Order: sequence, then C-alpha cells, then structure tokens
Amino acid sequence: MNVMRFGLILRVFRPIFLLALIAVLVLGAARGFAQTASTNIEVTSSSNHPSVGRIGVTLDGVELEDAFQRQSKSRGFNPSVFREELVSALKELRPGTIRMEFPDLGQQLAGEHSISGAAVNGESVSSSRYGLGEFLQLCVEAGSDPWLRIPSGTTPEQMRELVQYLSGTGSNAWTAARVAGGQSDPWTQVFGKIHVELSNESESAAAASEHMQAGAYAERANADFGAARQVAGFDGSKFDLMLSGAGVSAQWAAAALAQSREQDSVGITADLPWRAAGAQQSELFGALLAEPEAMDSTGGILSREVTGLAMATSTSANGTSVNVTRSQLSLAAGGSEQLAQSWGASLALAEHVLQMMAMGVRYQNGAVLTESNLHCASASQTANCLDTQLLTTALSNGAIGGSMLQTVQTGANPSWSQVVSGERVRAHALQSFAFTEGGKISLVVFNLSRTAELPLTLSGANAPAGDVQMTQIAPREITASNESGAELQPSTQTLSGSDLSSGLSLPPYSMTVLSWEAGSGIQTTAPVALGAAIDQSATAKEFTANTLTAQAAASASTTTSQTIFDCSSGFATTASSGACQVTTGSVTGAQNFLIPNGGNPGRLAAPQVNLQPAGTVHFPSSLIWQQQVNVQAFTTSFTFIPNGWNLAFILNNTTNLGSGFNGPKFIGGAGCEGGFYQGENGVAAVPLNIFALNFDQYNNQSGLTAFGSSNAQVYQTAQNPCLPNLGDNTGYYPTTKVSTSPVAMNSPASQVATTTGHTYSATIVYTGGNLTLSFYDVTAGGSCPGATCMTQTWKGINIPSIVGSNTAWVGLGATTNGSSSQSLLINSFTYSTTTPPSSPVASTYTSAANAGAAYVATPTLSPAPGSYSSAQTVTASSTTPGTYYCYELSATTPTLMPQPNNIGGCA
Repeated sequence: MNVMRFGLILRVFRPIFLLALIAVLVLGAARGFAQTASTNIEVTSSSNHPSVGRIGVTLDGVELEDAFQRQSKSRGFNPSVFREELVSALKELRPGTIRMEFPDLGQQLAGEHSISGAAVNGESVSSSRYGLGEFLQLCVEAGSDPWLRIPSGTTPEQMRELVQYLSGTGSNAWTAARVAGGQSDPWTQVFGKIHVELSNESESAAAASEHMQAGAYAERANADFGAARQVAGFDGSKFDLMLSGAGVSAQWAAAALAQSREQDSVGITADLPWRAAGAQQSELFGALLAEPEAMDSTGGILSREVTGLAMATSTSANGTSVNVTRSQLSLAAGGSEQLAQSWGASLALAEHVLQMMAMGVRYQNGAVLTESNLHCASASQTANCLDTQLLTTALSNGAIGGSMLQTVQTGANPSWSQVVSGERVRAHALQSFAFTEGGKISLVVFNLSRTAELPLTLSGANAPAGDVQMTQIAPREITASNESGAELQPSTQTLSGSDLSSGLSLPPYSMTVLSWEAGSGIQTTAPVALGAAIDQSATAKEFTANTLTAQAAASASTTTSQTIFDCSSGFATTASSGACQVTTGSVTGAQNFLIPNGGNPGRLAAPQVNLQPAGTVHFPSSLIWQQQVNVQAFTTSFTFIPNGWNLAFILNNTTNLGSGFNGPKFIGGAGCEGGFYQGENGVAAVPLNIFALNFDQYNNQSGLTAFGSSNAQVYQTAQNPCLPNLGDNTGYYPTTKVSTSPVAMNSPASQVATTTGHTYSATIVYTGGNLTLSFYDVTAGGSCPGATCMTQTWKGINIPSIVGSNTAWVGLGATTNGSSSQSLLINSFTYSTTTPPSSPVASTYTSAANAGAAYVATPTLSPAPGSYSSAQTVTASSTTPGTYYCYELSATTPTLMPQPNNIGGCA
C-alpha cells in the first residue's frame, strides 16, 4: 500500500531559539499523487562541494575490438586510431574521465598491442598497433581525463616507466618514446588529473577471477605507488594513485587501507541493485526508483560504505578519498534484461550517480561504453541512437560543472511508501541537483512519479533572471528504450520569464535540465498555503502514533551561580578543600564521584583520575557525580591529558541499560561509541535520555575525508558518533564534527589515535538555549579568549528536553578502540548552576494549513496557534488512523531527522 506524507510546521519564536514542530502525517492512499499543489525548489548559494567532476565512462577493451577493426573512411577531424563514431559519441557524452584497462602495461606502454585486419585513417592494413599513447589521444579528442586500470602484477620498475612516460621532461627512454610518438609535452600538462587504478585481481592463472589478499595487495600498492612518487619531477597534484576496491567487500577494502600508505584514493563499484525481481512491472519500477534515495541518503547502505572507507584507518599521509569505478544496474536473478535496458532503469541510475555526487564522490564512472550500445539493434549501423544510460549521462554532464549547490524543496514535495530490501521507506517523487560554473546555474530535476505530472516553481536569490534553456527527456512509456530505433531523444526549448511565472509541469518519469544565467532573478509563484515544510530528501522509516508533546524552554533574565562541586585541586580518597572524593564501590548518594564497574578500567591516581590507563583496549569507563544536578543552565570546566581516543562530558537519565549501567552508574559503549552511545553491531539498547559533548582524536571530522584533526561535537539520544557506521541498525545518520583547530590534541595533528601528552582545559557554558565550548592547550601556553582558543557555540539546544528532566547525572566518559601508550588523566572538574531561563519577552506559535492534503485530516493543535508570554507545551493529535509525527526544537532550518541543533524525534 502506498502512503502520502504532508508537512505541518509549528513555530515558537523566542529571544533564544526557534521551536519548530514538524508533524508528518501518513495515511494509506491510492497509487500516484492526486494533488495539484506545487513543489518549490530554491537553489541556494550554499555549496555542497566546491569542485565536482563530470560523470565518466568505461571502455571495455574486449567488446570494443571492432572499434579498431571497422574504421570510418572520413577521418579528417579524428587523428586517433579509434573509429570516428566512437569519438563522436564520446564528444556527445562529455565524460569527465574515460576508464580503460591495460592488461599488459609493458606492451601497451610500448604501443605493441596489435589488431589484425584494422584500418587506419581509412586505409586498410594487415595489422595496426595501438597502445597507451593512442588511448591518451582519444581522451584529448573527447576532452576527458584518462583513468588507467593497470594489472596487479605491475612492478615498481614498470610504474616508474609509466610515470616517466606521462610526466618526464628529461632524457630517459620513456620520455623519448613519448616524444617519438608525436607528444612532445608531458601528458600531465595536457590533462587536469591522470587516474591510475591498481587492479586487485590475483595474478595466479588458476585464480584469475579471485582477488589478492588484502595485506599482499597493500604491500604491492605501497611498492608501486611509492616508486611512482620517487620519480624525478613527480607532481602529486596531477596524479590520482588509486587502490581498487572493485569486486571486494567493504571489509576487504578497509583492511587493505589499514596497511596502505602511498595511495590518494580507493575506487569502489556502486552498482544499483534491482531487488524486486518477479514482482509486477509497476512494483518493479517503484522499488527501483526508490532505491537511490534509500541507498545514498545519510545512513543508507552505500552512504555507510563510502563514509566507512573514507574513515578507515590508513597510514597514507596524502589522505584517502573515495571514487566510483563503475555504476550500473545489478539485475537480480529472474530479472528482465529488457526492463534493465529501459528508460526507467536509466532514470534510476542517473539519479543514483547524482546522489553519490551530493554525497561527496568527485570522480565516478557510470556506463560501460561498448560497440553494441552505440547503435540501435535493428537500425542502420550509422544511426546514432545511444542507449538510455548513455543518454542520461550526456544530459547530466551538460549540467555538471564548477560547484554543486544545495537545493531546498518546500511545499507539496510528494513522496510514496515503498519496500526496499525488506524495509519500508519513503521516497520523494521530485529529486533536484544544482550546479554553478562561469556565471551559469544548471538545475537537474527528476520526476520519479510513474503516473502524475508534478507542478514545480522556482524561487530565491538564484532564481532565473531571464530566459531559461530547458532540455528534457520524457518518454511515452517508462519501458521505452532505443533498442529498436532512436525512440528516445532529448528535446530542447527556451522558456521566457513569462513562461516561468506560473511554474512548470514535469511529466511523469522524466529528466529535466534547466539552465540560466546567475542573477537576482524573478521568482515563480510560490506554493499556496503549504507552510514551510522543508524536506531534504532523507529516507524515513514509518511510525504510528496518536499524540505528541514538545516542551520549549523560556528565555533567560538575570543569572546567579551555585557551585555543585569544585575539584579544581584534583581527586582523593576523601573530600577536602578543592579536592573531590572518588570511590569505586556502590552508589551512596553522597557528594562524591563514582568510577562504576568496580573501577575497571578507571582508577584513582591522586590527585588525578586515570580514566583510561595506558594499554587499555576497547573498554569504556566513566566518572559520575553521585547526586543529580540541575541542567537548565550551567557552567562546567575540566582539565585533562588526552590519550589519542575519546573523552566525553555526559548528562544522563538512562533507565534502559540493565542493572549496573544506568544513571549514577552509567557506562556507554566502547571504541568509536565514545563511552556514551551503544548501538553498533546490532545492539538494540540505545541509551535513552543522553546528552554528550565528545572530544574525539580517532573518528574523522566528516564522512568523506581522511582524519584531519582532533574534533568535537554534541550528541543526543540515538545519535551515533561513529564515522563510519560499523553495523548500527537503529537509524544511523552521520554527523560532521567540528575541528578543535587551532588547538591540536594529536601529534602529528593529522595522525589518528595519537596525542601530544599536553594538558588541556575545556569550559562549557549552557544558557538554556545556547551551549558554548571554550578550549585551549594549557601546556602550550594557550588561553581563552584569544588566538590560541577554540570556541564553538551550538544554538537551540534544549538539554532538559533531551535528558527528559531539569536534573540529570553528570560526569565524564571515555573509551579506546586500540591500545595507547598514554593514560587519559583527569586533573580537575568543576560544575556550577546558573539561573534557569524564565520570563520570555514574547512567544509566537504559528501553523499553516495543509492545502491539497486530501488524504489526511487536519490535526488538532493545543494550544491554538498564537502569541504567548510564557513557554508552551504544544500537543498535536489527529483523528486519522495510522498517522505519525516528526518534531524538532530548532534554531536553524529544520530537517526530517533530529540533528544537534534541531533537537526532536519521530513518534
């Protein structure tokens, strides 16, 4: 049964923060989108990624053999030995990269690969030799960067020869060979980047289809890529030395990365699985079109793999990015090959590639270009009817360039419910991706609805300023293809401002590219009476509930301070002035700290607490004050000597972790879970009522880059600090961390799981809405404020709402994932409360009707929308069965899933 979702936003404006309650209502509905309300797309000025690359293609050397044997007679514009139709097709596709395998690098480097019966420049010859030089010339003709896939048996000497051939300017033999072949300038001066992918297949003839062991492969890559870097004049900015993760598990790739040190990137295959083989055709396409969002959105299976590889421990000083070597349709057993070649399949693949680009993948190859997919099966061999995946690649590449911009979809933004891989998800019918380059803005929009035209409007500062060029592919049937003729071709037209004033209507299962000159622009008519329900295409699981309550905090007036504990002189077995008592026994309720779990592994080492003794491996520990403290507003400070792993300031009211681990005895998970979270590897008991500020020297700052520096971030219940996800089945979504720069905790600063051994000071001030961290290196002479201070403010944080009470247990938690030679030492700890927020100046609570939402009843809101002089408890309920709500307390633009600055949840 398909479902419909419509948004409702409630806002409370206060001097401190904004309360946004997003109610998402779900009800079974007929297939399709029976609504006329528009979706508005705003192309923002915020850049997702400052530099993106066009989608590449792979040339299959075996299948393309005819491309060398059947030369065209008219070769005036094509100096390469490749067939004119191939060159013409590549120019139409405009691929960012062309990937080709060189199974015998030595022979092909020397131009000694022979094809008998070939024709060169229209003249028939008995044998034609081609090699690397001819392939690079083809890349020049197509305007693409080369992607060389070389065999795993490549020796360091061959790698040096390859680099000399590509970049040499001296008198060596391989530079001379390039010049003799007609290319005097180094190829590195011709191309922006040369990608060199080291294959991972076994060299054994008996195991030709198998892969090398991860350790042996890493050793080979270190030797080959290390040799490349030693070549005189090697320019690392012109090469992308790539490990191959093709055809292997993410675990294999992570293991290889852990032992690799010379690579720039790792390449993976990212095929789109068609999982619903055997189902009715309509359901087949429903599942397939929902797949990209489910796979590629934050927390999806591919998103987790990419972030996992990017975050994998590696000794490479260059950092390791993730590339996609191939992205095609993976047909399940019993699937239809005819449907796999259809427009619907290529539409899903095109969105998949752009979703990965939005994820941060810069270099990727989509289609495999063969002799057969340049022609219609039953048409003249001279007819240009590219297959559907090549058509979408050409259309996408016409828009891609420069920087990728964020798009925000508001208004109707219809979606449907779909089972994908056994899990019911919501997929959005409209998907949008924007780019800007050279004063031009391009917007790619997919309408994934299988039945309905969907209206669209444009607004914002980047809306069109004048004429808009629209290129579109909108076939009559979703099963259409070019197998028997040139049925599918893009149409192009120019739209004026008046054409756009009332919006556009996008046909079902269509792909549209809109391009215009950047400027202040006109705005098309915005959707009427739909509020500001903002959806950023996150895939949400479905829940059922009848009511929901959210409590907002009030604004602050005057403040007074009360000291709860002062351990500025450290810790001891008995309390004294400036020193706090620490025990490892049972909970007493006294004014002392407890190291739970019998003091294992933490221990008192007066005047310090050794929270993680040197040599401890994958074991959490904590230090908890044995009386609950007020958390409505507070100041806390602590000094510590880090050990290269994690330390977290924790407030908790947990009750669900079983005997001995809740509240005053709280201990969280080990490893990347930071001592405050638990949920990896299938563990279902995620700690409830948790707030933490985590200092991290182990996880990456973001999901797509190598470890760059120590970092910090705030977390709430069910928010996993691990980057990457190692098996969380509770709705994982990664959160980018904040660098502690200019305060480095690691040594070297960019080396994971290391430490300076310095003493650091952290002060956290919570005002009831904003939380500010001030952090500096005591040993290095730092102080706050100033140039040696790291300061970060998180806005709109409602800690009482997060921990479920105005009071909570307070403490520090820590863990390691591997052994450390340095102990994690706590030198001091203080906590004082300030006056909780009260007496707001004004409160405004607003709502908007759900125009066009014919399938759900308007919810009842209590109290009614309006302005109030005090904090309000807002309750939403509905008479419609089977509804659910997602809500947020937010100081920023709301998102579907709660974030640190958007506290809330789904119920």
